[in-house]
Amino acid sequence: MGNNDSTRLCVGKAMQSRKMEHRALCLHETARGGSVDRSIYPLEYNALTDANMRELELPCELFGKRLKYPFIISSMSGGSAECASFNACLRRCAARLQIGMAVGSMRALLEGADIETYGGRRQSDEVLLMGNIGIGQIAAGQFTHTTVANALKELGADAIYCHLNVLQEFVQVEGDHDFSNAQIGLADIVQNLGYPVIVKEVGNGIGLECAKALHKLGVNALDTAAYGGTSFVRIEGLRAREQKRRKAVYRSQMLEGLGVGLADSITACREALGSTGIVIASGGIENAVQAVQCLRLGANLVALARPIFRAWSEGGESQVMDFLEAFCESMALVHALSAPSS
Repeated sequence: MGNNDSTRLCVGKAMQSRKMEHRALCLHETARGGSVDRSIYPLEYNALTDANMRELELPCELFGKRLKYPFIISSMSGGSAECASFNACLRRCAARLQIGMAVGSMRALLEGADIETYGGRRQSDEVLLMGNIGIGQIAAGQFTHTTVANALKELGADAIYCHLNVLQEFVQVEGDHDFSNAQIGLADIVQNLGYPVIVKEVGNGIGLECAKALHKLGVNALDTAAYGGTSFVRIEGLRAREQKRRKAVYRSQMLEGLGVGLADSITACREALGSTGIVIASGGIENAVQAVQCLRLGANLVALARPIFRAWSEGGESQVMDFLEAFCESMALVHALSAPSS
C-alpha cells in the first residue's frame, strides 16, 4: 500500500468515527439551537370536511418527480458500515410512502466508501433520491463537478444538496477553515453539474442576504435548516467537550444565538427566489401542524431528520415507518382542515 493510500485510509477511518459521534450526539437534549416559534403561522381549524381519511394525500412535484406528500427525509449519515442498515431502512420507507430522500454527506463515497453504506444504488420504486456534499470540499476544489456527477450517477440520484456548514467547520477540531473559493466553486457546480442543486444550512438558517447571493449564483432551491433545530455547532461543541478540547468548546459557546429562525428563513428564501423557486422548510419541525404552518408561510416542502433518527433509535424500521406514515397523513389532514390565515 502506498503512502497516499495509507493516508486516505486513515482519513477515511477518522471521518467514519466523526460521523458516528455526530449521530450519537444529535439526540442529546442540548443538540438543538434555540427554540422554534410555535405560532409561526396561525391556522384556522375547520372541523367540517369531505376528506376521506383512508386516502390522505398532499401531492406535489419536485424536479419533475411526483411525491405523494411534500416531505423529504433529510440528510443524516453515510460512509460507514454502521450506516448501511439505517440508510437502507430510510430508502425503503421513502419508496413506500413516495416521498423524497437525501443521503448523508457523499464525501466518504467520493473518497472510496462502499455505496452500500448509503443504502446502495437507487431502486426502481424510489421516487426522488438526492445526494449531498459540503461547501468545504467545493471551496477547496477537492472534487470537480465531473467527479460529483459520476458519484450521483453511481447512486442513481436525481439531485444534490450542498450544505453550508461554515460555523460547524469553525468549531470542529478537524474542520476546514478556508472558504475563500466557496462562491466560485458553488457557481461551477450549479452551472456544470447537470443535476439540480439544493443549498441548505446545518442548523443556523439562511437569511435574506445569503439567499439573494445564492440566487445570483444560479441556485433556485433552498432548504432553511433553521436555527431552532439540530445544531451542528452545538454537536461539535459536545464532541469537543468529550474530547477535552477547550478552545473548540469555547468557540461553540461564543456562537450561541447566531442564526435565522424558521419563519424568518422561509420568508427570506421565498423573497429571494420569487414564486418559482423551491423553498424547503426544516429546522425544529416536530409535528404536522408546524409542517402545514411552514407550507402556508411559503415553503413548498418540509424536511425532517432528528425525529426520524429518534424513531430508529427507539424501535428500528417499524417505528420509523409508523412515524413517517403518521406525520405525512396528519400533514395532509391538517392541510385539509385548515384555512390560510387572513
